[in-house]
Amino acid sequence: MLLFNNYSSIAGIIKSDEISKRSGFDTSDYHIQIGNKLLNKYSNETNQNKKNYYLKKAEQEIIRAEVLAEDEVTEENYKLYNSLGLLSYYKKDYKKAIKSFKLSQNSNKTNVKSYMLLGKLYYKAKHGKDWQKKTEKNFFYTTSRQPGHVEANFLLGKLNYEKLDFKTAKRYLNITIKLEKAENNIYYTTPSKKMLNNIRILSKLPVRNPIAKYIGTRDAVTRSEFAYLLINELLNNNLPKPEKNKKINDLPDNLYKDSIIKAVNIGILELAQNSKFLPEKEITRIQFARAILNIHLLKTGDKNFGTQYSAVKSPMKDIRGSNPEFVPIMFTLENKFLKLDKDQNFNSHKKVSGIEALKIVTKAKELLKLTMNK
Repeated sequence: MLLFNNYSSIAGIIKSDEISKRSGFDTSDYHIQIGNKLLNKYSNETNQNKKNYYLKKAEQEIIRAEVLAEDEVTEENYKLYNSLGLLSYYKKDYKKAIKSFKLSQNSNKTNVKSYMLLGKLYYKAKHGKDWQKKTEKNFFYTTSRQPGHVEANFLLGKLNYEKLDFKTAKRYLNITIKLEKAENNIYYTTPSKKMLNNIRILSKLPVRNPIAKYIGTRDAVTRSEFAYLLINELLNNNLPKPEKNKKINDLPDNLYKDSIIKAVNIGILELAQNSKFLPEKEITRIQFARAILNIHLLKTGDKNFGTQYSAVKSPMKDIRGSNPEFVPIMFTLENKFLKLDKDQNFNSHKKVSGIEALKIVTKAKELLKLTMNK
């Protein structure tokens, strides 16, 4: 019985004359190899049209492999299941992907690849309520079978880093660095060292809120996460009453919801077109600067703020004094919330990391001495 029997008709796309040209290569294993190469091209391609092409061709090859496997006697069905699982993962059919990887595991208990693939599926797709436990279980099985598996050790370190289990994270990240040093490689070493440095910073910052700490582990902070930091860490929910409640058309139903409503209604963060907040969009340096200035203005009520910069020459190569963003940028630079890069550029649209966001919020809380009443 075919696992993907609803896809089997796709195998007909491969014309019989094309197959005959392969002369002796029309085997399940051959099509798996070709399919895997195409999936690898799909994974590395950035052009969406080419990605679609590679995925379609990979599907043809892998489904042909499945058809042929029905008539072949082989002990290596786990290879086919791995390919079917990867194909389903890229098609975002996670239930079928999980089923395929588990079949692969049952076919060959010693094959760590299926455990790595299933672990990465849970990790990247965040599939299921207990995805973290399942992710850790599959990566841990990989390292128990193959202790020198660099990627598995790295991902275990990263997973525990995001869970704020810094002790366990440091152990796996140090193992990763040690393994790569023996291989004279640094692919996972660089991000491992970055996380270890972040752990040191997070341990020193006066932040106790676990949600805020989790945001501190992020490579780039989203607008919804930024709203949470502003309301709960910087302002400590000590807020003025909003003049009116604004309509937000894309409000997420998650733990950041209340923070977004408050940040928008008191005027700290702005809505985009069509009253959308864009909660999953990553915050930029200029948006960060605007928000910090908005908080300062809420505190002081200074309607003439900004006139002090009218005759100031811009210290930045990429922002002129006539730029409407000049005032919020200068405010954040003068108070040392943000810095220019080594080439004296502000980089308005650059993303803000979790560590950077927490450090700025902590400093802003101290320097602005916010005492607003509800």
